[in-house]
Amino acid sequence: MANKKYCSDLHTIKTISERQRQRRERIAENGKGRNNAKNKPNESKIAHNSLNPQLLDDDDDDDDDDHDDDDDDDDDDDDDNKDIFQSDSFWKTERSDYIQTMTKKYHETLSARQQDASSQKKVQPYFENISRQANLNKSYILWIDKKIGDNAFVANQLTSDSQIHIDFCETLAVAQNHVERNLHKIKSNSSIFQVICRGYYKSEHKNALDLLFFLNRNQLKHIPATIFTHDKEGLIKHLDYEASQVGLVEWRERFYITSDTKKLIKKCKCNITQKHDKPSK
Repeated sequence: MANKKYCSDLHTIKTISERQRQRRERIAENGKGRNNAKNKPNESKIAHNSLNPQLLDDDDDDDDDDHDDDDDDDDDDDDDNKDIFQSDSFWKTERSDYIQTMTKKYHETLSARQQDASSQKKVQPYFENISRQANLNKSYILWIDKKIGDNAFVANQLTSDSQIHIDFCETLAVAQNHVERNLHKIKSNSSIFQVICRGYYKSEHKNALDLLFFLNRNQLKHIPATIFTHDKEGLIKHLDYEASQVGLVEWRERFYITSDTKKLIKKCKCNITQKHDKPSK
């Protein structure tokens, strides 16, 4: 150690080595500090949540909220699309069926009212809107049934004569109202009036005998009445029994019963030309 140069060199080497060691330690400490800073939030969060599991859910919710904030524009677009879908689906739900059903019922009701009004117009004009002088040469038939099938065929054959007019009423109740409105003109000697009915009216639980009772009550025994049926023999047996129960012994003389369209046409024309007070069999 007496060599000063050797001691100076050794001191220089030691000083440089010490500085390099200190520099490496500082670098290592700085790197460790950064790693600790990165790991500390996660460690704190894990430690924090391990004490209270509920907080973990809250943190997750916060993360979801952050994502919601980041994607706000996209969510607005999704909401718009969702609204459009809901609007479309609204018209595909039962509410649309309800609207369609109510609309259908409205049109059906309106159509029924129009048919009723049309029916009233059909049964009124020749008795209510035409003068007595104009009625002198005209004949009127009240047909208590629907204008379908054979009924329509017979009606078209009869009305080919412009002097014959037929008014259809589907029920006894409607027919009775029609007669009562025009009772004075029907009773007039100048009127040629007759009735066609069927044997039984299921919806009203009434039959042809109820028509006879109605005509009798209104002093219209002279009005010719014809029954057009597809089961003549069965109807005669049924009415024969019913008439015996209610005392209508003259019902056979009052009704002309047929199931033949040609005979029906012939009988109606015969009633018109001969003005029979009582129909023949």
